[in-house]
Amino acid sequence: MFSGSPSAIKERENKMGMYTELHFNAELKKDLPKEVLNVFDCWFKKDNKKIGKLPDHPFFKDTRWRQLTYDGSYYFDMLSGSFIGDECKKITTDPERARYISIRGNLKNYANEVGKFIDWIMPYLDKFDDDFLGFHRYEESEMPTLIFYKKNAKEKNNE
Repeated sequence: MFSGSPSAIKERENKMGMYTELHFNAELKKDLPKEVLNVFDCWFKKDNKKIGKLPDHPFFKDTRWRQLTYDGSYYFDMLSGSFIGDECKKITTDPERARYISIRGNLKNYANEVGKFIDWIMPYLDKFDDDFLGFHRYEESEMPTLIFYKKNAKEKNNE
């Protein structure tokens, strides 16, 4: 039941006002670009005042990208919370030491933020094809949609 592509997510979750939960865990590549570190700085230090240059990707064209790591609702039995970890898997707020990312949250997926996030983050992951990364689940769905790593995510996810 895998369909992590942005178009599939948007089609299924095109109802306004409903929540989508996201559980996502992955190892990051070393030497991430400065724009990626800027995003992590904003998300994990919660420092929106000096964001710096953002990546040129549709995920950042919508101002709600910031909410992906901390939004929550009572519709899902979970605590929202996201973090980055260093090489020893210890929580850090220093993006320069980021080697792992864990996102637990839910938000109203108005602009397909979940699908755009998955598309954006794939090139920065240190994974093998078909490695399990997590899942997302629409509020009215009983079954989650599993997320797997795809090396050529753009080609495979733009159905």
